[in-house]
Amino acid sequence: MCYFSPKTLIAASSALVISLTLGATQSFADTPKNDVPAATPSFVTQYQGINDAIVKRDVDKIMSYFTDDFTETNSVGATVDREQERKQYQSEFGKIKSMNVHYSIQDCIPTPAGTYCDVKFHLDGIGFKRILFMKVQGAFTNDLIVRDLWIQTADGPRLKSRLTLLDQTKINTE
Repeated sequence: MCYFSPKTLIAASSALVISLTLGATQSFADTPKNDVPAATPSFVTQYQGINDAIVKRDVDKIMSYFTDDFTETNSVGATVDREQERKQYQSEFGKIKSMNVHYSIQDCIPTPAGTYCDVKFHLDGIGFKRILFMKVQGAFTNDLIVRDLWIQTADGPRLKSRLTLLDQTKINTE
């Protein structure tokens, strides 16, 4: 068994792809349950859109949910910008043969700066990783817990920042 921690998707983002992360109760293909406060239906819609784009591997669509000045602080404390996030999605999608994505919005908290949403993601699927000159294929799972900051823009809510609290990927090689 090989352990490594690439970044997410997503989310959402980002956060999301062998950094595919999402550990919870809802399939991205399903209609999400609105089990958080009544003020959050727009965020349920946003996460559903991001997740649909992840499943379709549509990086442009994923990035349309991010502000131009989006930043993510990953689980090891490094900060990446929107363009770096885009490159990570493209790279990770190239390593994944198939995937299932699940998510659960744990909480949404309105503040003067925007709305913070705590979200758990879980991804599982088949992918590969290059190790020196070898290509190792296996089943993977990725669990991600993030705190996203959504702000209101002229185009609707957009993801301004993400703090990745947990990003754990496991690969079982075949």
